Amino acid sequence: MAGVGPSVRHASVGAGVLIAAAAAAVAAAAAAAYRRCPTGWLTRWLRLGHASCALDPLAAAMASCLGSLGIEPLQQQLCDEGFAVIDGVMGMGAVRTIREEIAQLDRAGRMKVGRVQHGAELSTNDDVRSDRIIFLSAGDEDSTGGGQDDISASTPKSADASPLLRRYIWAIDRLRERLGASASLTQRVGGGLDGCTAMCAIYPGGGSRYVKHRDALPYRAGRKLTAILYLNEGWQREHGGELRLWPAVEDNQPPAPPLIVAPLADRLVIFISSLEHEVLPSWAHRSVFRDGS
Repeated sequence: MAGVGPSVRHASVGAGVLIAAAAAAVAAAAAAAYRRCPTGWLTRWLRLGHASCALDPLAAAMASCLGSLGIEPLQQQLCDEGFAVIDGVMGMGAVRTIREEIAQLDRAGRMKVGRVQHGAELSTNDDVRSDRIIFLSAGDEDSTGGGQDDISASTPKSADASPLLRRYIWAIDRLRERLGASASLTQRVGGGLDGCTAMCAIYPGGGSRYVKHRDALPYRAGRKLTAILYLNEGWQREHGGELRLWPAVEDNQPPAPPLIVAPLADRLVIFISSLEHEVLPSWAHRSVFRDGS
């Protein structure tokens, strides 16, 4: 790919970076979910028995897509590489709906400038971080966060999250439970995957970014996995805002070059939260939905 030198890797190249089954199979599942209520997806996925048909079509498509992901390849990818990039997880209808709901929260003044933690202190610093964020909960209580991200004073309750957003948070939490069933993965991340913290973020353009950081420190209590859903339909390379992710350095091995992940709409990126990463300068409006476990 033009402009990508040998010192970086792009998410579209390299064996094993994409979970290939998530493309055609998930797209087919999404189309089928729009045509009928997927009464059996919870049975197939969670083995909890018969599910009701209470989901709206967009939420049904999303649930069917996430439920169809092959969990063992995903667990192995995270153990081996520390990250996974999955395309086509929800369908563009759900992506557009979530993006518009985040935009409404922003227009209402609910999203606040992200703050940076220095020891016990939280402060804003546009040179380090210039996104606007809001934390959401899928339950009845205010969300509580951890790691190195702050919780806004106006943290909303679940009433502020639409049924689709709550369904997505719930589905990602079930995915976390499935991933957490792998002893190899919990050993790799240094502990169990406990709960989810959901956050919407907007990078308004103009070079907005988030410099190199970690979402959690290695082998400490707190967040273990970060999951980012990109919502940027029509993204072009000149828009910027890519994720740059540094793989873990193995003992007695030279550091691997960072991975560059384009923020394409309907792309889910999952990585170990202690990996260093940054959001490159965004020159166009950029929206994401992020979960941490």
